[in-house]
Amino acid sequence: MGAAFCAVELTSALPYFGFLTLLTGYHFAFPLVFLFILVYDLMYVLPLILLYLGYNRLQGTRVIQKLENLLGKISAYIVPGAIVLIGALLGYYGGMSLIAG
Repeated sequence: MGAAFCAVELTSALPYFGFLTLLTGYHFAFPLVFLFILVYDLMYVLPLILLYLGYNRLQGTRVIQKLENLLGKISAYIVPGAIVLIGALLGYYGGMSLIAG
């Protein structure tokens, strides 16, 4: 369940920051900005709420137990691999930025 929350969060965090950046550039009145942020936050949180409610409804079923067992076994390989990949990409990007000056 944590992996699903993380996937939902990561895919919606960058558009959220972009949305806030756009709002600061348009100089709208405060009530309108507040309304935009409330609507966006509702859209941001709704998938997480639905995921939580769906998990709670299905918890204890055979499908969820199999999924939890599978994720428990493969997460020991996925997480370190993802960290190594991200670290290598960040190291490459940093190195290229230093070389380019």
